[in-house]
Amino acid sequence: MNTLFENAVWAMQLGVRDYQANNPCRAVFAVQNLYSGILLLAQEVLVRKAPKATPEQLFGVRYKPVPDGRGGVKHVSASNRTVDLADIGQRFRDFGLAIDYGALRELNRIRADIECHSADDELRESLREAIAKAVPIIAALFRLAHEDIRASLGDAWQIMLEVQAAYERELQQRREALRGSLISQLGLAGSKRATAHPVRDFR
Repeated sequence: MNTLFENAVWAMQLGVRDYQANNPCRAVFAVQNLYSGILLLAQEVLVRKAPKATPEQLFGVRYKPVPDGRGGVKHVSASNRTVDLADIGQRFRDFGLAIDYGALRELNRIRADIECHSADDELRESLREAIAKAVPIIAALFRLAHEDIRASLGDAWQIMLEVQAAYERELQQRREALRGSLISQLGLAGSKRATAHPVRDFR
């Protein structure tokens, strides 16, 4: 049987292959596979933190007390729902594990945006953003799992790093262009005000 870790690696590699297909129809599959791989890897980290716990204890979202038959109570899952990326950050905090909760929420938002997207020309850009935002999360999870990220993900990891670098470089270029545009606009506005209200010489 495949382990959570093996399934996590396979899902992330599949997500990268979907990205490389450069097909809008596969953009949704790419982000879903990437999302699933991160969630599975996060669950594997929890399993390794508490190896004697059951999956129900580790991944359940809601619990309820029931009699244990010995005069006390035990807590069992109150629903079939398990933790997703929206919940996993808090579960990591409860386990004393460091994770960027804000980055997890941002990745969850991007996934939802891509799944609901209708403009094909923006899908790939959103997918590149998802991969870029996922890179530090994946790196942190591999460190917590004490696994070699390059040996596990192979070429998929290098591709993700390249996507992240390109995305951040283009993002910086846009910021600089916007800053330059704002400075030009402010300079033009100041010039117009000076022309409209010339300084008088009272000598």
